[in-house]
Amino acid sequence: MSANNDIHVRRDYTHVAGGNGQVRQGYTRFVAGHDIVTGEAGVPAGTIGSTFSYLHKGDKGGNFDMKALNDIITHNKVDIKYDAAANDALVTTLSACRNIDIRNSLWYSDNSGTPNTSKWARFYAGQSILSNSGCLNYGAPINFYTNDNTLTEWNAGQNIITKDSVNFRYGDTQHKVRDLSLVAQGGNIEMWRWTNVNYDSDSTILFSAERNKSYSQAVKAQLTTNGGAKPNNSTLADAPRFEWDGHIYFNDSANITRNNDHDGTTKIFADYHIRTAIMSIKNTQPANENKTTIESHKGDIWLGYSVKKPDGCLPLTQSDISYDNNLFLYKDAANSKTQSLKIRAGYQDQGDSNRFNGGNIYIVQMRNELTTGGT
Repeated sequence: MSANNDIHVRRDYTHVAGGNGQVRQGYTRFVAGHDIVTGEAGVPAGTIGSTFSYLHKGDKGGNFDMKALNDIITHNKVDIKYDAAANDALVTTLSACRNIDIRNSLWYSDNSGTPNTSKWARFYAGQSILSNSGCLNYGAPINFYTNDNTLTEWNAGQNIITKDSVNFRYGDTQHKVRDLSLVAQGGNIEMWRWTNVNYDSDSTILFSAERNKSYSQAVKAQLTTNGGAKPNNSTLADAPRFEWDGHIYFNDSANITRNNDHDGTTKIFADYHIRTAIMSIKNTQPANENKTTIESHKGDIWLGYSVKKPDGCLPLTQSDISYDNNLFLYKDAANSKTQSLKIRAGYQDQGDSNRFNGGNIYIVQMRNELTTGGT
């Protein structure tokens, strides 16, 4: 489906793609010269016209694409699902030259049980990836699930701002799931409600707001493009510590739990400040060799300093964050000395006496739980 201007699917949309023995399915594609819009503003999930549903059952190929030269806006519940019978390489793409604006529940669910290869779930926004941007009373939770080798990329030229929960359920893939990356090339990552990652492979988890600098982990991973960074304020030089861009803020609880058996990597990298509320990083397997790094290149790290306050955003449900509860917990079940937790502030500024010679680390509460013989 294509249009020179807008594609607006106002009511229910249900598409079941393929089935056993059918000819090759081919692409399911929406391409718009302006916007792609699903549902209608103010229509909550569970009411008439409130669901956009795509289910891939075929075993003969086919990808799902939404591509807009302006914005992708989802007013209603969106389900993108792959059935157990789907055994081909499947790529799911939402790509907008401006914003991906998720205004209701969104589910990506891969239930295929066959040995698929090269699966890819990707959000690309020239400007920002947003959820619940209008702080609607029915919210816009995002859930991703896979039991396979899915590669997941959220990539925004400016910001990633989620104002409802985000849940990556990747803990039961038989150690096959591939890299998970959230990259804000020019602006900030702001998670206003709880964020959860369950993950069982040795691949990389990356949160990056590094402004596409040469030392950026996202640049090294080839997750950026020349000119792709779109700053919120382009008039500020690199010199000030208090930049508008390059920050990661977890304003609610954040949990990363890994149950992989070998050498996995978790990276949270910002060019400037990193701030958390309640945060837990857990490695549950005795054989793991996981490396965890939290680094601000030119700023400070504030663990536990995100405080609960009315932010005007519905749903109001937040974790019980407070000075007493804002604990940074690192827990590792490993029984060897190959794991590491590194927390580094102002790491790119250490030798620059014209700036600050490094950054500061501020901690409300921190607890590390290690096994005998562990790192």
